[in-house]
Amino acid sequence: MDEPKNRVGRPCKNPPWLGPVAESAAKGLTLRRALWKHHINISEKELRSLYRLKVFREHYETARREYMLEWGELSQSAMDRILRRIG
Repeated sequence: MDEPKNRVGRPCKNPPWLGPVAESAAKGLTLRRALWKHHINISEKELRSLYRLKVFREHYETARREYMLEWGELSQSAMDRILRRIG
């Protein structure tokens, strides 16, 4: 009740599906397909807004780093650079 209303076309600040969608996108799916995979339907305007959402970018960067480390495609020094950039 006390939360401010979002402007039209903006997704809520931290929806419960944000983490799983970011993980799917980090593994190579496009954001649109990741949303479809999790049965999330949002408008084109909300989709563009989602890319700009800082919380989404943080989830995405974290999931991408974990995915790359798991498959051995990201060196430790590259991970340190990413951590400095988002931290």
